[in-house]
Amino acid sequence: MRSEMKRRETGHRWLRFLTLSALLAAAATMTMCERNSPPSTPIVSGPDTCRLGDTLVLSAVATDPEEDAVSYMFAWGDTSHLDWTASYLSATPVFGTHLYSDTGSYLVRVRAKDELEMESSWSDGHQLRVGARTDLPSVPIKPLGNAATYRYSTETYLTVSTDPKGKKIKYVFNWGDGEIDTTDLLSGADTASAIHVWLTEGTFKAKALAITEDARISVRWSDELSVVVGPNYRSNAPGAVRAADASFYHSPGWNKGYPRIQLLTIAELLDGRKIDRPPHSVTFKQAPKATGKGKKTELGL
Repeated sequence: MRSEMKRRETGHRWLRFLTLSALLAAAATMTMCERNSPPSTPIVSGPDTCRLGDTLVLSAVATDPEEDAVSYMFAWGDTSHLDWTASYLSATPVFGTHLYSDTGSYLVRVRAKDELEMESSWSDGHQLRVGARTDLPSVPIKPLGNAATYRYSTETYLTVSTDPKGKKIKYVFNWGDGEIDTTDLLSGADTASAIHVWLTEGTFKAKALAITEDARISVRWSDELSVVVGPNYRSNAPGAVRAADASFYHSPGWNKGYPRIQLLTIAELLDGRKIDRPPHSVTFKQAPKATGKGKKTELGL
C-alpha cells in the first residue's frame, strides 16, 4: 500500500513539473512575441519611368527594431506572381528587378517581414510609367499564309517589320512544332518569307520575331497564326503518297481533292498501289453502227 501511494505521489510531482515547464515555456514565448515588433515600412526608391523591354530596378529598405534579418515582397502592380525575397541584414537596401509586358501606368508597393514572420505595412505606392521604346524594330505582323494545310505540304508564310534606325532585319519564325527558322538579313521594310513543312497533324501556333543587324530585338513576338494541319492523302499506306506541294485538283464530279503531284515507290507499284485520281469507269453512250446502204465504189488499178 505504501509503495502504491509513493508511486502516485511521484507521478503527481512529475505531472506538476511538466505543467510548470509548459507554463514557463508559454510565458517565455508570449514575452518574446510581446517584445518582437515588425520591421518598419519599407522606403522604395528608383526611376519613375522606363521603356517597354527594359528591366526595371527599384530599391527597398526597412529596419527591424530587434535587428532581425528582413525579407521583402515586391508588388509590381501587374499580374505577376508575388513572392518573398531572401533574408537580408536589417537596414540593408535590397534591389528588386522586373520586366513589364505592356505599356501603361503601374503602382509598385513593397512590404517587409522579419525572421518571426512579423510583417510591416505596405509602402506608399511608387508611381511608374512604362512607355514604348522607339529604338527597337517594330513587332512583326502576324504571319500571312494558309491557316489550314496537310502533312508534308510545303507552305510559304510572310511577315514584315520596320526599324527606326534603318538597319537590316532578319526574322525568326517559330512554327509551334519545335522547329525554328531564321531568314537572311533583309533591307528596310522588305517582306520576309519562310517555307515550312509540317510532319504531324494537329493545330500549331506560328509566330515571328524581328532582329536587326546590330542585335536589337523587337519587344515581343508577333501575334500567333493558328495553323490546322490535317492528314495527307493515303497516310495509312506504306511509304505514303507525299504531296510535293500544296496544290490540289478538285474534281467537281466526285467532289474530292487530289494532289497534283504524287510519288509512289517501286515497291508500292509492284504491290498494286495506284495514283490517287478520279475514277475512269465512266459509261459513254455507244455510237450507232453503219448501215452499209450506200453504193460500193470500185477502184480501178
